[in-house]
Amino acid sequence: MVKYLIVIVTLLALAGCSSVLSDRVLEAQPSVSFATVRENPDQSTGKLVVVGGRLLGIHQVDGISYLEVLEHPLDSRLRPADADVSAGRFLIQMAGQPDPQVWSRDRLVTLAGKVVGVQSRALGQTSYTYPILNLEEVHLWPIEDYYYSRPLSTFSIGGGLSF
Repeated sequence: MVKYLIVIVTLLALAGCSSVLSDRVLEAQPSVSFATVRENPDQSTGKLVVVGGRLLGIHQVDGISYLEVLEHPLDSRLRPADADVSAGRFLIQMAGQPDPQVWSRDRLVTLAGKVVGVQSRALGQTSYTYPILNLEEVHLWPIEDYYYSRPLSTFSIGGGLSF
């Protein structure tokens, strides 16, 4: 019985250590940041970048889909964190037609892609230069339902009692 318990605990511990992207991708170019790509896209061409952020939309041109993403820094689990910090927007180039219900606006993604160039597009009244990454691997984070664990209002009768 103890042997089975040890095996189960070990398997659960190992499952908790897994990454959202493959080791091949994570070891490829650990020093290339999105800020570097944004500042020097020509020098970053061909390099593999691990980046994450929030999906803003899908555009299709000549059978190629472009996912527009607002970059956010990644936490220790490679999950996009701090929504108030961003180094800018980028485009992910991928073949096929992604389902808009799966790849929905505001969905968090972590991905690996090779820098293939830049493209200028209209963003509001200005022109914005997007770095373009060719998709290698992706992890779509589950959509979280937010709920309150306590009622929004309480009724107190004094003495620390509330309902």
